Amino acid sequence: MALHIPEPSERREPGAAVPLALAPVSCGNQHPRRIMRLKQIIAPNGVFPVSKSAWYAGIAEGRYPKPVRLGPGMVGWRDTDIERLIISAEAA
Repeated sequence: MALHIPEPSERREPGAAVPLALAPVSCGNQHPRRIMRLKQIIAPNGVFPVSKSAWYAGIAEGRYPKPVRLGPGMVGWRDTDIERLIISAEAA
């Protein structure tokens, strides 16, 4: 995997948050996956029209994908899991 050195316009101040939804995740020979945060997934601005409590209830019931732990108190979801969820919801 090649090392990406950001251009000066892409560099951030020390301690600044990195937009995790834009950070590719290495997965071997497959295409790079991206991590989505909850605000990008659920309503009102997200791609899946459910509330936060309904989303977590769906995870507990196995209807929605489990999150990936990114750090202490921080989780995200693989974009491929969310894509599969949307496709299955549209087919239903």
